[in-house]
Amino acid sequence: MTANKIRKVVSHSSDPTALDKLALIAATNNQLATTIANNTDRFAGFAVLPMAFPDLAAAELERCVKNLGFVGALID
Repeated sequence: MTANKIRKVVSHSSDPTALDKLALIAATNNQLATTIANNTDRFAGFAVLPMAFPDLAAAELERCVKNLGFVGALID
């Protein structure tokens, strides 16, 4: 992977419809960012977003890309 500059994108899942889980979603994204920070030449991150709440999802995506260095989000 390193010789060919191949990176894998890492993501995770959470319940995107649970408003009471917004803190958990942010904490999970933070944990993923910490994990991939040690291997940024090999891994990149996709954010988990609370898709049932578009304004909050947009804010979390912006935070993850600008502050945590994620490359996007997987939207199902």
